[in-house]
Amino acid sequence: MMKAYIFLIVFLLGASLVQAQNKAWQNVFGDLDYIDPEYLKTIDAARTFKSNESKIIVSVDGGKYFTSYRSGKKHDKVVFIINGEKLYAAAKINYEKNKVVGYGSGYKVSNIEVMPQSDVRYLENNQLFCNLTDMDGNEPYKVKFDATIYHKDGSIMYARKQENHGNYVIVDGYEGKEKPIFHGFLDKTNSRFRKNEITKVLSPWVFDATVSSRANGEIINRTTKGLYKGTPHLGIFTTQNQEQYIGFFGPVASMPQGSVLFRSLSGKYEWVLVIGGNIEKIIPAKAAEMPNLSWLQQQLAVAAYTGDLMFKNGTQSANFPYPELLGNYSTNPVNGYGVKYTTSASPTPAKELLFEVGLFKNGQLEGLGYRLKGNTNFWGTTTASPLVFNLYAQAGIFANGKLVDGREFSPGMFYGKKDVDPYRNIWAKSPIAGFTYLQTNVSPIDTLQFYEKIPQSEINFKSNPKVFIEKLNRWVSVLGVDKDKKLVVKGDERNVVLDKNIGNVYYQSEFSKPIRVGCSKTKVVKKYKNVTEDVYWKDTKGRTIITDQDRSGYLKPIKIYTSNKQVLDGYETVTCTICNGQGYYNSSTREKVMYRLDLSANDLYNRVSNALKSVFDEPENQPTAFATPSHLQFEAESFLKLFANAETRTYDQINKYNHRLQYQWIQTAQNTVEIYTAFADLFYLIYQKDKNASYYFIANIHKNSFKESLAIVTKKYPEARAYIAKMANQKLGRK
Repeated sequence: MMKAYIFLIVFLLGASLVQAQNKAWQNVFGDLDYIDPEYLKTIDAARTFKSNESKIIVSVDGGKYFTSYRSGKKHDKVVFIINGEKLYAAAKINYEKNKVVGYGSGYKVSNIEVMPQSDVRYLENNQLFCNLTDMDGNEPYKVKFDATIYHKDGSIMYARKQENHGNYVIVDGYEGKEKPIFHGFLDKTNSRFRKNEITKVLSPWVFDATVSSRANGEIINRTTKGLYKGTPHLGIFTTQNQEQYIGFFGPVASMPQGSVLFRSLSGKYEWVLVIGGNIEKIIPAKAAEMPNLSWLQQQLAVAAYTGDLMFKNGTQSANFPYPELLGNYSTNPVNGYGVKYTTSASPTPAKELLFEVGLFKNGQLEGLGYRLKGNTNFWGTTTASPLVFNLYAQAGIFANGKLVDGREFSPGMFYGKKDVDPYRNIWAKSPIAGFTYLQTNVSPIDTLQFYEKIPQSEINFKSNPKVFIEKLNRWVSVLGVDKDKKLVVKGDERNVVLDKNIGNVYYQSEFSKPIRVGCSKTKVVKKYKNVTEDVYWKDTKGRTIITDQDRSGYLKPIKIYTSNKQVLDGYETVTCTICNGQGYYNSSTREKVMYRLDLSANDLYNRVSNALKSVFDEPENQPTAFATPSHLQFEAESFLKLFANAETRTYDQINKYNHRLQYQWIQTAQNTVEIYTAFADLFYLIYQKDKNASYYFIANIHKNSFKESLAIVTKKYPEARAYIAKMANQKLGRK
């Protein structure tokens, strides 16, 4: 009988493991179930009195610069800066002082450590920052993790202390007086605070009666979107605009990734369905329907699983190592607002799962609700993780326990921790058909930054490009264009055509940018000279053999031959061969630029193309008044005014200008040759006034007009054609 350990089944229940496997988008409440990482960074900086910057030290005894004293010397008063605040204490200062090489005489000070020898206080008002006993013995420049740190106004900045139960610590954090950031209990065995500053605070699916019923189980947690106050199971979230969400928040931060909540703002009341961090459905509510949190907490029954931990299916079995994640969790709802969660008992723990939250009638969902079902089966007999878990969800309006208005979806099949992307929000409803998830670990595009808009024709399809779809927070692969010249990307379920209704889409282009590199005009090289050298006969050990005899009768070495060789003859300064004495040379660097795609321009291009096709290709014998010199002169001046103003010199404005001409000229020209010639003549008028403006003009006209107009420019205005080629090469990074 096979026996193996399960790596994933805890996904269906585990608060401690769920977050590592499927992190919701959380765009309504922020990271509701974690302490604000920015706050933790602030705390880490506050408790570390070490820096490579000498400005950390303001002054020491007698007002001398601290490097005037030896490293390690104790000072009666050291004033130093931490998080922008001036602190002081009796302290030793350790530092390293190294000579700077290559920049003349000088020293660089680094690894500056302030090691307090007394309590640390604020210089401004003498308020206690931390006690001397709070300093870490192993790293004397750090405050201990379990120490209490104070703000300048005397309020607690951070406190962490042991709780009577032994396995938990109490953590408090404040921005200032009566401005809480966090308060609550953390499981020491599950807290990863010391390692990566991420600490889980909501654990509703840990079926521990002492945690669930603890009188001091209140949690306060501030996120980027607002402040949560309640228990690990239910509470109130107040947004920055004082909008309140009331109800069961445990499911929002755990496996179901959703809940039904009561919302109130300025006398308006609603029930809202939140899944994957997004609000999916809203129905009106009455003030009298507002959940009574105290009563619901009393009704909440938690029954831990105590049965057999061996998951069995016929002759197959696998050990389930997380018993604290199994059990029943319910307010036993009959009528009104409530929650229930059950898992099957021994001999097959977690074989079946049922979760429901929302409005009930006669024990069944009635009105706004959310239901999640799951079942576990064996994936295979040879895999390290033999169990697979299937999830099936229903969300929306229910009647007699049946979904009548909403959506049904399957969050997926999970069978091994390594097979689950922890940064895919598979719960939230995809805003674009063909895609099944939102991405949560990609840095979103900064919507406050200006991005130049370009048409999709600018995409380099040969480089396997990707585009960023803002609504999905994802980079997706571009496959090409369809018959209507619309952009086609690779979706999760099928290929997806992007149009102007898809929202913001971004494209990152990489190009070579010319740069000038400074260089020495001269260099010092070795100088050589030619010399002659006699070579003598030597034995195998390199000793000269002396056997010959000169005229005086003395023995002499036997000379074999005379060689010519080069030897070092000093050094000389010559012209640098890299820059040829200019002091610089031209090179290039690769740069990436983000653009916003103008998908509506595609429709515009198609309409222009179709209109061009309807114009006769052969010129008529009758001359027309189209594109007279005065007409072209007026249009040239209009464009130059547009280009001269930074507010109007944008892709949108120039694109509108060019296509206005295109539409007007199609209506009045006799044939396409007249249109192309008019564009070439107008380009040259602009070129004579402002070359840079002329390139922007011709580079933004319709691609069909560009090709034909460029041919006419080549014939009529060769010097202007050469300028276009030069600018195009610079854009491509060519010399």
